[in-house]
Amino acid sequence: MDPAQELAEEFADALKELKGNDFIIIRNLTTIADENKGFATVIAAEIEKAILQAPPSLKLVYLYVLDSIAKTVKGYIPVFSEKIVNLFIASYRTNEADPEILKKLRQLASTWSAYFSETINLQIKTFLGNPLQIPTVVQINLMFSI
Repeated sequence: MDPAQELAEEFADALKELKGNDFIIIRNLTTIADENKGFATVIAAEIEKAILQAPPSLKLVYLYVLDSIAKTVKGYIPVFSEKIVNLFIASYRTNEADPEILKKLRQLASTWSAYFSETINLQIKTFLGNPLQIPTVVQINLMFSI
């Protein structure tokens, strides 16, 4: 089996173990990402897939995985930057009925200014200022990435 495909399957299986905000599993996933930096795009794709396919209650948890890896493993910021705004918006929109999760999503996004570009942070802030309107750049990305 192709090493990238094997890692993708193993990482996807490890993500499925995550049923809540479990620090040990998130730390383990972060370690796997660190040990496989050469496959950052593969790992990022599995996280993105997990976020988009997860039930609303797990989207935040998978964003915590993304957050942990982005903040602690060098080299993942550029890979996650491509889709983080879309992933955040998708997670936010599917949790609109849960004010507690929305609060945690806003708190999480507020920590990203030191890690992600000013453009990304501005797009998220613009969205949070008016969640019914997607910033223009994100609107274009959504058309081509989903």
